[in-house]
Amino acid sequence: MRGLTKGRFFILTIPENFDDLYHLPQEVLSQIRRDMMEDIPVYLDSPARVCLFAYDNNTFIAKSYLPYPSRYNIVIKKAGAKLFDLQSGTELQGYVKGNATIFEVLHQPRTYHAYRFK
Repeated sequence: MRGLTKGRFFILTIPENFDDLYHLPQEVLSQIRRDMMEDIPVYLDSPARVCLFAYDNNTFIAKSYLPYPSRYNIVIKKAGAKLFDLQSGTELQGYVKGNATIFEVLHQPRTYHAYRFK
C-alpha cells in the first residue's frame, strides 16, 4: 500500500437525477469546490452553472452558463493577491480575508472572462 497514505478520499452523495446538482445552494457548491480544489490556488464562490477553467501559469477562465447576470466571488488562496482581467487589462480590487484575497465580480449571461493573478 505504498503511496496511498498521502491522498484524500472523498465520498460525495449526489442526487439520483444529475440535473439536481444545479439546484444545490451556493454555500454547498462553494464548500465542495474548496475541498475538491485544495491544491489549486483559485476557486469560485459562485452559483451553479458558473465554471472555472484553471491553468498552471496563474491564469484562468470563468465561464457563465447562466441566462442572467450573476455576482460572485473569485477567491485567490494568497493574502494580498492581485487579479487582472485579461480582456480589459484592468486590475480588480479585492480584500484580504485570512490567507485569501477575495474579488467580487459581476458576470454577464453566457459569457467568459480570462484572468491572471499574482
